[in-house]
Amino acid sequence: MPGSAWSARDAAQDSGAADHAGRWEVLTSREREVAMLVAKSMTNKEIAARLFVSKRTVDAHIEHILAKLSYASRVQIAALVTSEQAQVEQAQVEQAQVEQAQEEQADGDEESAYQVPVPRASQEHVTGAGRPADRGGASAAPGPVQVEGEAARP
Repeated sequence: MPGSAWSARDAAQDSGAADHAGRWEVLTSREREVAMLVAKSMTNKEIAARLFVSKRTVDAHIEHILAKLSYASRVQIAALVTSEQAQVEQAQVEQAQVEQAQEEQADGDEESAYQVPVPRASQEHVTGAGRPADRGGASAAPGPVQVEGEAARP
């Protein structure tokens, strides 16, 4: 049944994530680095060459990783790295979404700050010979407007 196969996989992935929770932090930075290279399917010899250490040093790092995590194989190390990377990527996506929402909110606040309401002048303070309201709506073209106490503007 296809539906049950997918739910079984999802459950396995969820339990895998729970199994890996907090384990990454128990490793030293060098052990994490070695673990990431193990996840890239590199051999101990290749890891040693990449890190400029002896193969025996890499062997020791892997032994320490396996012991600290109570793991039995390199595959489990690779699974931990993959899980950790997925969590980091998810956190980055969530952080980007939060930042985008904050920027959109800030942009909205800035736009509203520039929208200053302009009060409409009442008819008793403004006279306009060319305004449609003053001429009974005969013309749609606005004419010069004069405000009391000011000279007429062209």
